[in-house]
Amino acid sequence: MNPARLVPALLLTTGTIGAAKNGPEVVAKVTDTVKVVMVRYELSQLAQMYDRDSILGLPVPKPGNAEKFSEWVRECLRAGGGRDAAQDLWETPYRFDWATGVLTMRSVGPDCEPGQCASNEEREGVDDLCEIVGKK
Repeated sequence: MNPARLVPALLLTTGTIGAAKNGPEVVAKVTDTVKVVMVRYELSQLAQMYDRDSILGLPVPKPGNAEKFSEWVRECLRAGGGRDAAQDLWETPYRFDWATGVLTMRSVGPDCEPGQCASNEEREGVDDLCEIVGKK
């Protein structure tokens, strides 16, 4: 099942409950949690497409070339509601670079500031959301 289909219902349900009981700060936290799940999904899809394109000998962007990477992401992903597919759900561009010697696709996450990569296991203090390319 594609988790993207669940986002509108999750946002509506959790946002309504949160706003009614605990105010805007809870709504923001819940909304960011849903966005984290969706961005991790998009990054995972991008990494799989990059690996596939590399194996097939198709043109793939080089790390550090933000413009070419954004063009490639727009070709690979669809984004609803007029959102630029090359940007995450916090409206910051996806990045493709080397993180501690590992090829990584990333989003800067809810804080919208570059930082250390957060693994899927980390729940508190999530910083950049990262997907390692070529590691399966």
